[in-house]
Amino acid sequence: MQNVTRDTLRKAHWTYVNGILLEGLEQGDTKPFYGYIKSQKQDSKGVSPLRAHGQLHSDAPSKAQ
Repeated sequence: MQNVTRDTLRKAHWTYVNGILLEGLEQGDTKPFYGYIKSQKQDSKGVSPLRAHGQLHSDAPSKAQ
């Protein structure tokens, strides 16, 4: 039963995604495509704050050092 539910959810998800993307392509609009890609990005926060030598570094230059 769990496999059937998982497969049904996956199929529904991809049907939804394909519908959005195909509709955008038919209208010559790339915004839905790039909106979907942006929503799927995993790394949206970058590197978390780092602690070194007793100090917390949260800005990009100090984390790079």
